[in-house]
Amino acid sequence: MSKTRFFVWLNVGWALLWASLYWYYHYRSIRGDFPPFADSIGIPLMYGQAALLMGWLASNALSLLALWPAQLPALLFEQPRHRTRLAALVQAAVFLPLMFASLYAILSVLDGDHLTIPVALLFVYLLLVLQAGYMRAINRRQ
Repeated sequence: MSKTRFFVWLNVGWALLWASLYWYYHYRSIRGDFPPFADSIGIPLMYGQAALLMGWLASNALSLLALWPAQLPALLFEQPRHRTRLAALVQAAVFLPLMFASLYAILSVLDGDHLTIPVALLFVYLLLVLQAGYMRAINRRQ
């Protein structure tokens, strides 16, 4: 995957998250999960929109900074030839967002949020691609 495709797929994922926010609450209301006298469904929608907007802006800014030194395309599970501090630092820096994206995918499966599951798995894939790009850059430096 090239850097341009990475950036495009990242934004496609955020657009699908926006659609899945509305689908989730629509699906839950059709199922009858909310009482008919409840008028507070707008509150989670507003907070969800705000969180998605902030997450989209932050992920675009961080991905532009993170993609700069990465060498893409790369093999997905490329490992460094020699264990260096830089390679360990990259793996540690990617581990935390990778853990959160994986946890988000698992929680989406448990909650039944149908459209969010593939998007969360897309984010896991994109983080693995980013890590592979860094490992390729580290291997080229050595």
